[in-house]
Amino acid sequence: MNRRRYLGLAGTLATTVLAGCSADEGPSDSANSQPTSATTTEALATVAEPSTPASTPVVETPESIDLEDEDYLAFYESYLIGEGVDVTDTRMQESVVGVAYRTAQTTQDGLAAEMGVVGGAYAGLVGEGWETEGLFAQILDANSQRIGDFTVSAQSAQQFINGEISQDEYSLRILQSLEIEE
Repeated sequence: MNRRRYLGLAGTLATTVLAGCSADEGPSDSANSQPTSATTTEALATVAEPSTPASTPVVETPESIDLEDEDYLAFYESYLIGEGVDVTDTRMQESVVGVAYRTAQTTQDGLAAEMGVVGGAYAGLVGEGWETEGLFAQILDANSQRIGDFTVSAQSAQQFINGEISQDEYSLRILQSLEIEE
């Protein structure tokens, strides 16, 4: 696995989500919203995919390494913890990656940057060969109460890795999937 490339992608996305957040007026109320009780797979289905791909040329990714889901999950969790994300749980539910983490962020920019690390790390591992349907991330407060959640489709992550969509587009997709608990 090309660790340097993976680390760079995760860090770059965090910066991009942070920049995109200041230009975004917040998540839109869409007809795709799911109730809080939605399963991980149902929540993943709320991520809208564009009907036409971007015209950016495809960039080849390194050869994938034959790893099990547990190996990818362990690396994913370890990386997030190393980046300061307070991970409380990682798991596979069917073929969807689930992660729950406590945030200490008190600003929209801080929350967006943290989401960027979580989504960027996922994209890096998809680019290295992790075959999943997507990511379902649950954001918790300091008392482990749900604040909200967001999703990332494996298709979006792979499009980002391949250069088919820009960092801005990938970040926007993550931000648009954010559902805040009321």
